[in-house]
Amino acid sequence: MQPLVSIITPSYNKQKFIIETIDSVVAQTYQNWELMIIDDNSTDNTAQTIKQWFVVLKQNISSVRLPCISILKLVLNRKIT
Repeated sequence: MQPLVSIITPSYNKQKFIIETIDSVVAQTYQNWELMIIDDNSTDNTAQTIKQWFVVLKQNISSVRLPCISILKLVLNRKIT
């Protein structure tokens, strides 16, 4: 089993670029990873864009909303053959 790689991406008002960032991670050949996007209470719908894109990707998303920080986490559990 490959070790888990955690990818931590800070974001503040980056709705315009966040989908490109997620797509770049998803396109990697390494399979045992998790993506955590830390959104510092963006005002441009960044968090909503992230959630909608994860639905498109049909991946599990868990989110934690703190008073000033949202933590959105995408974890892929893939079997390595």
